[in-house]
Order: sequence, then C-alpha cells, then structure tokens
Amino acid sequence: MWREIGNKQFMRLLDISPTTGLSFVVDTTGSMGEEISAAKFQAREIIEQRHGTPQQPDFYLLVPFHDPGFGPVSKTSDPEEFWKVLNTISPLGGGDEPEMCLSALELALQNSPPYSEIFVFTDASAKDAHLKNSVESLIQEKKCKVSWASYIYQTVFFLVCFFPAA
Repeated sequence: MWREIGNKQFMRLLDISPTTGLSFVVDTTGSMGEEISAAKFQAREIIEQRHGTPQQPDFYLLVPFHDPGFGPVSKTSDPEEFWKVLNTISPLGGGDEPEMCLSALELALQNSPPYSEIFVFTDASAKDAHLKNSVESLIQEKKCKVSWASYIYQTVFFLVCFFPAA
C-alpha cells in the first residue's frame, strides 16, 4: 500500500507524521525594496529544497506587514500557487519605524499547523513589542521553529528567535 500512496501519505495514514506548514512573514514597507527580492529568492530556494522530500510541507502561508497594518493571510497547499502569491508583494509605504512585525508573526502562528517552520523578513524593530510573551507562548505551544532575517535590528529580535523545546 505504501508504494501506491508514497512514504509521506502512508506515515500520515498511520498518524506517524504530523501535517506541517512553511510560513513566511514579510515586511513590505518601502525600505524593504531590495530585501523583498532577497526574501522571494530565499523562499523559492527553501521551497525547492524541500519539494519531493519528507520535509515538503502540506501548507504554504504568507503574511505581509507594512504601515500601518498586517495581513491578510494567504494559505495554499500548492507551491506554485504560493509562488504566484509571493510574487505579488512589493514594497509600499513606509517612512516611519517600527512596524507591526509581532502581530504578523502571531497571525502566522495562529494559521499554521503545529511543527511548522516560519521565516520572518524585516528591517525594522517591533512596534508591537507588547506581544512578545504571547508570541513566545504560541511558538512553544505549536512547537514551531521561527527563523529571523532581520537586516538591521537583529539584536532587537534575538529574544523571540528560538527553537521550541522538544
């Protein structure tokens, strides 16, 4: 039977392998022009590296954030559809800092299955730093791995950049 449906689906059938997601939280303010291109490139590489492997996620999720808000969530199981959505984001607005980064990360966590991997791309500090504890709790609860690509203020984010306890 496993040969007919493949290893990943067979493991799911036996409830051995959880549903996973791959999420990207991207700052789309004007100052991120070149970084958005780099984020798209990195996202494409991550998706391609996992395609056809046991690490291929079941869902792909994108949460953009900018001045003054964040979202909406774009979620799909099709990597090509995700790529099309990711390619629609472009820098807009900006001019002030900090940004709603933790609100966007919280939204990604709320919409991602447990054990998901989330990549955050930003060049700004968090305007919504009051969400730090709730975001950390969600990361622990959902056992998600969050990786930050912060182009300027990496030290601001090191407290929320961690791997959940096993």
